[in-house]
Amino acid sequence: EMQGWPAPDSSVLYNFETVNEQTLLKDIFPRWALKKHLWDYSSASVLKLARLKIDARHVPLGWSDSLERYAPVDEQRDLGVVFVGRMNGRRRQVLLELRKRGVPVYHANADALLFGDGLRDVLRRARVVLSLAYFGDADEWKATRYLPSIAAGAVVVAEAGGAPLEREAWREAVVFVEGVEAMVDVVKFYASNETARAERARRAAAVLKARRFAAALRGPVEDLVLGSCRFWRAADVGDAEAWRWRVAATSSSSASGGEL
Repeated sequence: EMQGWPAPDSSVLYNFETVNEQTLLKDIFPRWALKKHLWDYSSASVLKLARLKIDARHVPLGWSDSLERYAPVDEQRDLGVVFVGRMNGRRRQVLLELRKRGVPVYHANADALLFGDGLRDVLRRARVVLSLAYFGDADEWKATRYLPSIAAGAVVVAEAGGAPLEREAWREAVVFVEGVEAMVDVVKFYASNETARAERARRAAAVLKARRFAAALRGPVEDLVLGSCRFWRAADVGDAEAWRWRVAATSSSSASGGEL
């Protein structure tokens, strides 16, 4: 076993990373894939892994009651356009281009890490939250960034990425844009038009709450339970259906999220 990693036959590896790290692709993912215990929150990543002969199950993120903690306590939003995320050359260039075009972007974690209550408070104050690709990879899908921001009542404007069908499913919740010029126009519109911004945020919240994480988890977790006893034989119990374990998931029992 690799040091620090659990055994693949008794654990699930749920991937939230963009699929381009060679150590993961060569040494980690295949071990869980062989046990059918590899999940991924991005359908684009699932397809990319499939091309590499690595079988992963798509388990998308969605609403859970854990996101209630981000709910705004009022609508006093004193931060216009906010970006939260680790900086690299690509993101720095995008922010520079936006600022050149008159979009004052506040990089909330420029000077210190931002998690927990501090992150929640910033998202509650933001009118618009930017989601920028880190690698510039067309497959990048940033649901861990989208969900808390939507729950906090901000409008999320994101560089287009991920699978086209997944983007289409979330287009009423996230404003996807191609290129800096389009981003400038969209960001300026929502940052300066509170009526439109509030309506867009309301629609986004409705989409998020309609997509419950518990529902996405039920099938994958149930399959784990059904396959958990290696000595089980249908012939020993007669009616196999009577022995099928079920996972009872309620709307308040599952959590989703992730760091930005």
